[in-house]
Amino acid sequence: MARATTTSKSRATAKPALRRSAQSAGKRLPAQLVELEARHRKEPKWALRYIDAALRDADAVGDRKARMEILLIAGRANARLGQLGLAEPLLLEARDTAVQIGEQNDALCRIYTTLGAVCFMAGKNMLALEHYDRALSCGVAEHKVTIYTNLANLYFTIGNYDKSLQYQQRALRLAEMRGSVEHQVYCLSNIGAVQVRLKNLTEARGDFERALRLVAKHGGDGYMRCSLLLNIGEVFAEGEDIAQALTHYREALKLAREHALLNEQAKAHLAIGRILEAQGEDGRFLHHVYRSKKLAERIDQDGIQNESLEALEGYFKKRGDFKKAYGFLEERNRLSAEKQVRRHVNELSQQLDAKEAALSMLEEQKSQIEQQKQDLERYTVELERTNKDLEQFAFVVAHDLQEPLRSISGFTSLLERRFGDALDEKGRGYMDHLVNSAKRMHSLLTELLHYNTISHRPKQEIAEVDAEMVVQEVLHSLSNLVREKEAQVFMGKLPRLRIPHEHLLQVFKNLVENALKHAEELPCRINIKCRLQGQHFRFEVRDNGPGIAEAYHDKIFALFYRHERRENQGTGIGLALCRRIVHLYDGEIGVESQPGEGASFWFTLRI
Repeated sequence: MARATTTSKSRATAKPALRRSAQSAGKRLPAQLVELEARHRKEPKWALRYIDAALRDADAVGDRKARMEILLIAGRANARLGQLGLAEPLLLEARDTAVQIGEQNDALCRIYTTLGAVCFMAGKNMLALEHYDRALSCGVAEHKVTIYTNLANLYFTIGNYDKSLQYQQRALRLAEMRGSVEHQVYCLSNIGAVQVRLKNLTEARGDFERALRLVAKHGGDGYMRCSLLLNIGEVFAEGEDIAQALTHYREALKLAREHALLNEQAKAHLAIGRILEAQGEDGRFLHHVYRSKKLAERIDQDGIQNESLEALEGYFKKRGDFKKAYGFLEERNRLSAEKQVRRHVNELSQQLDAKEAALSMLEEQKSQIEQQKQDLERYTVELERTNKDLEQFAFVVAHDLQEPLRSISGFTSLLERRFGDALDEKGRGYMDHLVNSAKRMHSLLTELLHYNTISHRPKQEIAEVDAEMVVQEVLHSLSNLVREKEAQVFMGKLPRLRIPHEHLLQVFKNLVENALKHAEELPCRINIKCRLQGQHFRFEVRDNGPGIAEAYHDKIFALFYRHERRENQGTGIGLALCRRIVHLYDGEIGVESQPGEGASFWFTLRI
């Protein structure tokens, strides 16, 4: 029993302990982030010692945004120490976290820019360019200086110095506009490096020294000061001012040791060794070059390692020690072969990354399409429900209004019969107007009910109908109006097609009746014809009526729209009904007309 009681106490105190732990982590985390952000550039080794603790605190409070920022800092710190193999996966995890939490473009831009820099340092130039393009596409103006600078470095590496200079000068202008000293220093340093390649040594030295003054004035980090000292030393070496070159190289080496910058140490040792060899100081030459080789091996820097081996091979060859020279040559060949293999691996890795990215994009697109499909199905159901509700509403309104309308018509007729003799001329006019209005309302409601019934194609198989027979039927039903207008109807060869007889009859009846009603000159002439147009039959009903201004060509097909108010005007539903029927069968309808030139109504139906 005692044992059970102890376990119960442990469980009882576990959750409060966890809460206290999370609360402590929540209090520590903001300060940790500020400290890491402030110090990781100048002190990358210090930053890496505290990364794991910061990540644990971020996980304890479930702060994924903080985790993303810490991963980005860890990637940058490893990159500064030349540990590229550790930096890249950390940055990729930061990117994935940013995407998962829906982080805004600023964070993604910073991550892609750093990824590009790491890939560039690892010799994955195409992948670096891809990351820089993605960073630029984020559209964050604040980071354009860094991206332009990195693109300039990439083009510098592949030997396109003119393009490198263009990007770098663009970056410098932006940095000066923003008053960013750190970016100005980087830009000036890189512009100087390009000038060295172009053999503009005076301009290069000026750019480097200007950058160094900015660093000294504003307290720049050790890495940048070290890099600038190496660059200035190179300019003096190119200009054969050996004393000044050595001074700057040694100062750079001292700074690199202080800040544990292994890449810069390797560069400084190699540069000092070359000068010492030229001065005949063999022992000191060997010390520096062997040290450079060892550091390059440690940080996996093939370029510096190869240069160190080449310097050693040349040194022993000059002194006749061909065995040692051959050993260094073999090592260079092995390194070159390994580099070639790594390049192929990198290329394959880039291709694999590209394919995975493409597959991921396809999966995302598939997911979006599926979501859109579900949304469309939901909207379709809602639309069908709405349409049914509207149809029901229109039916109820039109049907239920008929009853009071019949009452109005009936009582009006009773009034006319009983009190007609007592009414004066004006009263009889009012009565006639009331009767005519009731008749017109009855016509409107009847046609509205009819319009409402035509909303779907028949589900059963549609039999072929002879269009000529349909037109003949229309003319027969309108025979009184045809005689009144002395109509002359000309009909060409019309086809047979699959459409319900009633629907085609409605279209032709409205168009022919429209032409007859609006005829002003007698005889009224109507020409009905058809021609093949692609996968459609194009029917045309032309008349010699008054015509229609172009401004009304679309309006006349709207429900209840009447072009002009005349005694013989209809309800304004006929042409709207024609359009509804034609659209049901994937056709179009329109009119070609000018005032005084008649009208040609046309419509198309699928073959």
